[in-house]
Amino acid sequence: MMLFIVFVALSIPKFSKILNLVGGSAITLNCSVFPCVFYYRLCSQKDPNWPERRM
Repeated sequence: MMLFIVFVALSIPKFSKILNLVGGSAITLNCSVFPCVFYYRLCSQKDPNWPERRM
């Protein structure tokens, strides 16, 4: 696995630009999109002990 990673890193020019794009996209999703989606999924579940909430 490590040899494959080293091979990819050395064979693709400007690999750091690709990693920057992927990392920036992942951070944006983790910080702004996913919390909203998870909250919506939690509130939409049916449980008799939870109060009714409207979104």
